[in-house]
Amino acid sequence: MSLLTVFTFKLHYVNPSGILYGEQFRYCLETFGADHITWGEDYPYRRKDDIRRFLENFDLSEDDKEKIAHGNAERLLHIRFRWEVNQMSRMEEVGY
Repeated sequence: MSLLTVFTFKLHYVNPSGILYGEQFRYCLETFGADHITWGEDYPYRRKDDIRRFLENFDLSEDDKEKIAHGNAERLLHIRFRWEVNQMSRMEEVGY
């Protein structure tokens, strides 16, 4: 990959909403890095439980999961939303 290509990818973000395939998600990670992925669901085509479970079970550090789940979006949009990846089941208790 050329230096220009690497620089260009650092200017872009990707949201692989609804992609629950390990190979495709791994490609996004390798191409853009965990700092440049935002997470979302593809409502109404995907259920939020499936989306959450996929990210929880993917082989990533807790830090990278938090970046992807909310941290990158917070940084891009200048907002603050506290979300603990390891406490996602708590969201079920409150009806999310």
